[in-house]
Amino acid sequence: MFSWIPIYTELAKKILPFRNRQSELIQMLKELGAEGIPAGSTFDKDDKGTKIPLATIDPFTFYTCFNRGLTKENRCKILAYLKAKLQLQSEVPTDFDGIPVANSQAAWFFPYQSERKADDIPSLWTLAESVVEKAPEKLDAKLFERCLQILSVGPAKLTMGMFWLNPKHYIACDANNRELFERNGINGEIKNLSMYQQLIKEVNEKLGTDYPQISSNAVKSPNKTDKQYWAGGFRWGDDSQLERFIQDNVWQIRYSKTDAKP
Repeated sequence: MFSWIPIYTELAKKILPFRNRQSELIQMLKELGAEGIPAGSTFDKDDKGTKIPLATIDPFTFYTCFNRGLTKENRCKILAYLKAKLQLQSEVPTDFDGIPVANSQAAWFFPYQSERKADDIPSLWTLAESVVEKAPEKLDAKLFERCLQILSVGPAKLTMGMFWLNPKHYIACDANNRELFERNGINGEIKNLSMYQQLIKEVNEKLGTDYPQISSNAVKSPNKTDKQYWAGGFRWGDDSQLERFIQDNVWQIRYSKTDAKP
């Protein structure tokens, strides 16, 4: 269990020098895609909505290439490729237990070029460097809050990325963890760094400091609220509705409200 921690933490340190070589990280994603391994989009959009090649990327977004809705097999293939490409010493993991994953439809930690601010991606790089190298109490409050202001980034997503890069010192505030926090009298609402640091303090006191284990427990907890989620994609089984949705300017949920299958 938690065989993923060594390669995740080693990779985080390994990619920091690519801050001024981001095209090389993007090229890795392209090479994976060329091999038929779904590592994520490498296309941006300009202010006219036209697809253009992605030219910039941050560490958190790079990590989404293997931390979203993928099969275990594909996640392992991506990490095996990165291990060889970057000469990592850690083994490819045999489990991904306790890792919260990003929404595949909104995986990037920055918006398209047309909506992106000049310091969005530089801010994410600086925060990633701090997360890898520093403890939570040493983070810069203004930097943390600046990253929270990036379009498509919120507390859950940002702390999830921080957990990926440094799971021994940072805990994610994803939905499963927040539910666990609430049951243990911990305020999981995060609006600034001070609130996040207070959350970590309370988690340490009430749940311990093994954040991967806490995250794993949150997913497997028998006390989890029984929730149903409805499919929001364009595939109905093997049948794609995308062309019809575009032509008719509509979107429909596959199941009826009374259907028992979520």
